[in-house]
Amino acid sequence: MAQAKELFIEGDVVRLNPAYDESFIEGNLNMVGKIISDKEVSFNTCKAALLGIWGNPEGVAITEVGRNKVLISFRDASKSVQIRKGGPWSIRGNLVNLQMWNGRQSVYDVDHKTMELWVQIHGLPLQYITTKSAEIIGKRLGVVMETKNPRWNNILQRTFLRVKVTLNITKPLPTGFWLARENAPDLGIDLKYERIQDSYCLNCGILGHNKKDCRNPMATACWDPLKPRYAPGLGVNRAKPIPSRV
Repeated sequence: MAQAKELFIEGDVVRLNPAYDESFIEGNLNMVGKIISDKEVSFNTCKAALLGIWGNPEGVAITEVGRNKVLISFRDASKSVQIRKGGPWSIRGNLVNLQMWNGRQSVYDVDHKTMELWVQIHGLPLQYITTKSAEIIGKRLGVVMETKNPRWNNILQRTFLRVKVTLNITKPLPTGFWLARENAPDLGIDLKYERIQDSYCLNCGILGHNKKDCRNPMATACWDPLKPRYAPGLGVNRAKPIPSRV
């Protein structure tokens, strides 16, 4: 009897054939969610909270991936789009960063350094409350995904701008900037972030940090270096939709 060939895989290069079955058809969507917190949140708590705030939808499965990470799989693509657009979501005051998982990367390689957030821009003079201004400011923050027109039927509906931006959340959240004006002093403009509430560090301004445990130096205000840059109120509720009829 011929002796069986000894199998050895350690450190070897293996080629596999990708699967093309129903789980990979266009229309299905898998996302990896990461809880943005230095503290661990149990998988059971995370799963129950997400399904609860999403209304316990059918065709949604949540699987544990690792510490503060879960895989969220959808049978219906429209539900996944609805959930992504409704975010960011929070669990016990901690943001959940949802990122798409494509078929070409490992679940462990999904990048959570960036996050899509709706940013409100407050304090602009009337002549600057335009979608063009929102695009210019948004590009200074990150990658612009969407802007909202503050006017409907040529009637101003908001005193502030909204822009959806992909931000690098490993860096402190910008709180504002100075607007250059002709024949007038520079004007301070405030930035607010929808649905992040108080999930940012009051010491350094990074999402998921806790002021009590933060080891970064305290960020100071650009308008007064003797004052802290961050305070409660940087996070706000989602802006109400502009009515389609006036």
